[in-house]
Amino acid sequence: MDKLMHDVSNMNGITPVNVQQYLYEKTKTNLNITNIRKIMHRYNMTPKHHTVIHVNRASKEEVSSWQSSLKKRISRLENRGCTVFVQDESIFVHDVIQSRVKWSLRGSTMVVPYTGSHKRLVMYGAISENNKQFIRTHSKFNTDSFVKFTLDLHQHFGKVAVIIYKAPQHRSDMVRNMLADNRDIEIIYLLTGSPQLNATEELWHRAKRDLMVSQHYPTFADLRCAVSEYFRTMRHHLDIKKYLFRNMEESLTNF
Repeated sequence: MDKLMHDVSNMNGITPVNVQQYLYEKTKTNLNITNIRKIMHRYNMTPKHHTVIHVNRASKEEVSSWQSSLKKRISRLENRGCTVFVQDESIFVHDVIQSRVKWSLRGSTMVVPYTGSHKRLVMYGAISENNKQFIRTHSKFNTDSFVKFTLDLHQHFGKVAVIIYKAPQHRSDMVRNMLADNRDIEIIYLLTGSPQLNATEELWHRAKRDLMVSQHYPTFADLRCAVSEYFRTMRHHLDIKKYLFRNMEESLTNF
């Protein structure tokens, strides 16, 4: 059994059913799932949520080099009176319900209504180190809406540096023209495949957990109002530098 469970523990992302089938193939012993779980715990195995890793993620050395360069760049920007933001977009889809276990009376059925609407709310968000939070809603995610959002950010906060992904909408000729016309706006691109460095990802994760899990909004307008009220009143106090300069091991463990 020790040899078999050693082989099992080296498998990536298995379920008790997988172990049950594997042990049956090797020993012709058909153990029930309860016993399989006990055996898995005995061999130091535990259920975990999977960690998503981008296939084109940067290496540890690339991240370290980028972080070192970024630290110097942020220091220079802050000395010039520039507010540094991390920025990202997310889509909230009406009536796409995220399911999660909730408590109810034994024997009862928890019912969440569903209409089949799939209207989309495109959210742009930016967070600064001193917890300034700037959220706007747009009808589409494209270059036009990104430029409008960035100019609005500049209008509210003056000199800004925006750390963003290398999406095509962020690197178009229209964006380059905006930067040429506005010297008080600077854009810094995140490393490819490194979403764990962007604190705005955590903002969206928390918002969708609070707003979308087993929640029904009768109309798209109700969803829009709920999202607007949430971001108007909620502050998550995310430390953007803690995310930007986290090490690879920590980011893969906690992201």
